Amino acid sequence: RKLTDDLREKGFKSVVIVDPAVKLDEKYSVYNDGKTKDLYVKNADGTDFVGQVWAGKSVFPDFVNSKTREWFGAQYKGFIADGIDGFWNDMNEPANFPDGNLQEPVGMNHPQKTLPLDAKHTIENKIVKSNDMSKIYVDKTSGKQYTPLKLVETGGTHARFHNVYGMLMARSTFEGVKELSPEKRPFVLTRAGFAGVQRYAAVWTGDNTASWEHLRLSLPMLLNLSVSGVPFIGADVGGYADNPSGELYARWLQAASFTPFLRSHSEKGAANKEPWEYGDEFTRINRATIELRYQFLPYFYTLFHEHEQTGQPVLCPLWFEYPKDYKTYLLEDEYLVGRDLLVAPVLKDGQRRRGVYFPVGDDWRDWFTGEVYKGGSFAEINAPLDKLPIFARVGAVIPTQPVIQNTTEMPNVPITLNVITGIAPEKTETSELFQDAGDGYEYQMTKKREISIEHKKGLLRLNYSGNFEGQKIRFIEVLGINKRPSEMRVDGKLVENIEVDSAKNRLRIEIADSTKEISLKP
Repeated sequence: RKLTDDLREKGFKSVVIVDPAVKLDEKYSVYNDGKTKDLYVKNADGTDFVGQVWAGKSVFPDFVNSKTREWFGAQYKGFIADGIDGFWNDMNEPANFPDGNLQEPVGMNHPQKTLPLDAKHTIENKIVKSNDMSKIYVDKTSGKQYTPLKLVETGGTHARFHNVYGMLMARSTFEGVKELSPEKRPFVLTRAGFAGVQRYAAVWTGDNTASWEHLRLSLPMLLNLSVSGVPFIGADVGGYADNPSGELYARWLQAASFTPFLRSHSEKGAANKEPWEYGDEFTRINRATIELRYQFLPYFYTLFHEHEQTGQPVLCPLWFEYPKDYKTYLLEDEYLVGRDLLVAPVLKDGQRRRGVYFPVGDDWRDWFTGEVYKGGSFAEINAPLDKLPIFARVGAVIPTQPVIQNTTEMPNVPITLNVITGIAPEKTETSELFQDAGDGYEYQMTKKREISIEHKKGLLRLNYSGNFEGQKIRFIEVLGINKRPSEMRVDGKLVENIEVDSAKNRLRIEIADSTKEISLKP
């Protein structure tokens, strides 16, 4: 426990990996308990199925059975007592190492590297309401309607349940951890899932390889997951297998820095893949990439709240927001974060410029220079090794924060509202900033603050609701202005202290957290 406490004091969270298989060892209390309660997947003949995984001979909990899910979820009690913050469910397709009598051809994803299709899951009989509306009964005395009930069997062979096994494990983990620590939001990461897995876990794309091809493939995989309703997603930076060059790692980290879930991960035997492993120059570049991500965390957090409320994806292909622009339909090397950021990472070895398409319907500004690009245009963008091309939608107001070392520092650093200029005189744009404690469920009641921002040409209006006291709004930065305006006012009062960075096309002023209106005249 001392180790996890020391790590937590330094801002680190501890996440442990938990596989579904339980080591077959009669001296192991977890195995014996599950055996006594008859909670393991069966062979076709009714005996416990015994497979082979990292721990050796192992049995597999039958997560189809609600009793098994409850039992398995309760096993996390010791981890939580030891100060563990999150849980990573791996090998839950489920993976199994067969005995060598494989049918050819033998490959990494051989169909026999899982449970036998005739393995048996526990049958549970449940009484549910029938969907047959033609059989609604009416009580002649009271006139009350009754929906008929029917008996449903949930169980059968592994062929029926293979695709949901991983999700049911994630469900077991989520529900068990939430029961053990109801005041916290469980963090669960899973390798396998199914429709609905977003209710229980983040998802990563599994064992990839350190190659430019797999870097390129990671984007369409993540975008497909995102528009399928799974928001908290990512791919292993640098590749799980093999060793990336410094350039491949740096470009992969850039491409992944605006995906919702970000981590490096590698197999045993591969070289270290930390951001500082590739020399001083790459360390500098990689540090800047990670710091850039941390600056945008208030924006990410708002997007996740929007997803919870509406289902809107956090990560989007361009066609999702611009379905009438047919040129977006086959683009898979650019992506949107929410609707206000367009990210165009470099995905080819040695590339220092790349083409970027800007969808019809909005204009875009380079985040670093303020240069504007018209919607429907295509441009060649400079992309030196230390630059990730990012563009902000004209009219948007995007919240950022200073560079921090970990998320525990967020409550004590200020918010900057970045106003992207160039909006048409007749147009009005709206943006949101959502704030809460970052953990727990009090936000579902009262402990939250929502700031609605209305943007017209030369005018911002801020409307506040909620009573949560979190990060304070302290600065306005305007992207797209390279000289001092003739006038700026905050709540009607003239602003004297205006900072202008002509090289970056940015203007900056300080405001109070309760500010309601900012106006600007060129």
